[in-house]
Amino acid sequence: MDNSLQIVNTNREMQEWANKIRACRSSSISVRAWCRENNVPISSFYAWDWVKRIPSCNGIKNN
Repeated sequence: MDNSLQIVNTNREMQEWANKIRACRSSSISVRAWCRENNVPISSFYAWDWVKRIPSCNGIKNN
C-alpha cells in the first residue's frame, strides 16, 4: 500500500475514534454502558483513548 494512503487511512481512523471518544465522554452514561450500546469493545475504546493522548501521534484535538 502506498505510504500516503496509509497515512490517510490512519488519520481517518484516528478521527473516527476521536469522534467516538468525544461522544462517549459527553454522554451521561458510563464508558462501559456506552461501549455496550455502540458495539465498541471497551478494550479498544481505552486503547484508542490512550493513543489519542500521545502528542506525537496526535493530529486531533483532545477536547
